[in-house]
Amino acid sequence: MAGKVPDTAAAWHAQRAQTLWTIIGGRCDEVYPPQMRWWWDNAGRVPRHLVVAQYVSSGGCILRETGGDRQVGPGTLFLFAYGEPSAYGRPPDRSGWPGANETLVTDYIALTGAGLIEHWHLLRARRGPVIPLPGRCPFHATFRALIGDIPGLARDPLASAQRVAGLVAAIGAAIEDAAGTGRPPVEQAVDALLADPCAPHNLKAIAESCGCSREHLCRVFAARLGQPPARWLRERRLARAMDLLRETDLPLAAIAATCGAGTVHALARWTRESHGHPPETLRKRLRAALTQRSA
Repeated sequence: MAGKVPDTAAAWHAQRAQTLWTIIGGRCDEVYPPQMRWWWDNAGRVPRHLVVAQYVSSGGCILRETGGDRQVGPGTLFLFAYGEPSAYGRPPDRSGWPGANETLVTDYIALTGAGLIEHWHLLRARRGPVIPLPGRCPFHATFRALIGDIPGLARDPLASAQRVAGLVAAIGAAIEDAAGTGRPPVEQAVDALLADPCAPHNLKAIAESCGCSREHLCRVFAARLGQPPARWLRERRLARAMDLLRETDLPLAAIAATCGAGTVHALARWTRESHGHPPETLRKRLRAALTQRSA
């Protein structure tokens, strides 16, 4: 470590405490009911370069970076640091995003120590800060076990540092696994659906591209998300359409294309089935409700 060499035992121990990889805190099974406010802006948080690994067990949230918003769904790990231009949680300036009306359950651990931020930069450079993990990935069990051991590790800084090093290695292994190393193609296909639900996905074509049947893809998806892909995609696309109807003046054809409905006819069928109105009427009602709330 660069800098002045400590000249007393007390100074040496103080410097070691700042250098060792240390667990600052962590918790399993934090629960946020639907609509509960939960939004953290990392830019002004201290200490700078404190790093966090957070895992979403169920529900969903948003990780916001300078490049835009990223959806964080169930079975997903995301990484961030204090003092960087990012934010996460339930964005107060958006409504109807996927997961907004679901109970969120999450686990997290916060870490500090010399060089950890460089490891976080490297880990995120491999596949981004949001890492959907395979259903059989052992990482989550390892993650929760470490969080459960935090009280005991607080009394043994060296053991704590060793466990943090093991966690960093486990995150790297999980990222490689999620990137496709030794991972079934069908899991990668599920990732593709989760990453961009409004894209014009064709389940049969996606299944064929990963060498399985449409039925097998649907089974794997349902086992991971708790519902069939068609229903899950429809809910996310409809939520996106509602956002666009409420907040933009885009033509209906553009909204249909953007949200994944494809055609105005399909969009109209969705809104009638879900809200009892065609999109033109629904847009007026949504705008009126928005005006009343802001008055």
